[in-house]
Amino acid sequence: MDIKKRIAEAITSGKFVAGTYVKANGEITSFHGRAGVHKHTKGGKSCLNPNNFLIYDVQRERYMALKPESILRLVSSNNLYETI
Repeated sequence: MDIKKRIAEAITSGKFVAGTYVKANGEITSFHGRAGVHKHTKGGKSCLNPNNFLIYDVQRERYMALKPESILRLVSSNNLYETI
């Protein structure tokens, strides 16, 4: 299975995930949160790009939209996925 498909499957699972990604300004940072959540997002039509992943970062207490191509490393259910 392709690594991008595995990452997409892990992020849409609704489980806790952790990893690192590259921000738009080129800085590398980490996240730790729950994937596949939408409890406190506003109703109506989603402005989120359908290719991006929505997670709730429990350390920063905010929602994040991650671009799949910017994810460098992901840990989900004791599985490590690296795109480097």
